[in-house]
Amino acid sequence: MKKTLIWNGRVAENEGLKIISLPPIQLSTPVVNDVDIEDRDGTLTEFKKYTADTKQVEADYIGNNPLNVASWLQGFGEVIFGNIPDRYYKARINNVVPISQVIENQMYNLLMQFYCQPFGYLLEGKEAITLTSGTTLNNSKASYVSLPKIIIYGTGSCTFTINNRAFNITNIVGGSITIDSDLRGVLENKGQYMTGKFPFLDIGENDVSWTGTGVTKVDIIPNWRCL
Repeated sequence: MKKTLIWNGRVAENEGLKIISLPPIQLSTPVVNDVDIEDRDGTLTEFKKYTADTKQVEADYIGNNPLNVASWLQGFGEVIFGNIPDRYYKARINNVVPISQVIENQMYNLLMQFYCQPFGYLLEGKEAITLTSGTTLNNSKASYVSLPKIIIYGTGSCTFTINNRAFNITNIVGGSITIDSDLRGVLENKGQYMTGKFPFLDIGENDVSWTGTGVTKVDIIPNWRCL
């Protein structure tokens, strides 16, 4: 296990940071609701969702360009923690690096607070899987349903199916159409050409197929997710 951190593609050590501690590896935090049922002892626990949480990193800064560090450690982006390097989290930085103390001391111990959305996204899930015919997709690490981006190339209409859940494309305009389930949108203002619910990938096997003679290929960026 390497004590490192990558924030928006930049490695902590390359920015003058020595990572002291990383957040513990843990599952996403569920939000539940306890419901009292009349004439029944105890309560009924209802699962509502998974919530974002704060992951804290401690580091020492040694260097002479603290303004560069401060401009890097802010805003929104993707963070990879060195103790779980196969996935990234969508996050924002919740605190501000106190530059004046860094300038005065040359070496400074700082805490970075990453407010992370609840799922870890496998790095391999960023890679497009190109299909020219139906197949079965599976990722043994993914432990929660995933929201893919699907790009359908060709002409005409088609019906696209994942595990017996289908959506329809009435016309592939301009040579391709992109369905982004995470954004819940059809890109490039082509939403009028899609009907049905946005697709998702189950845990385990996903049987993928389509009908439509005008389809030449399909790219699926699976966005595999883990709790």
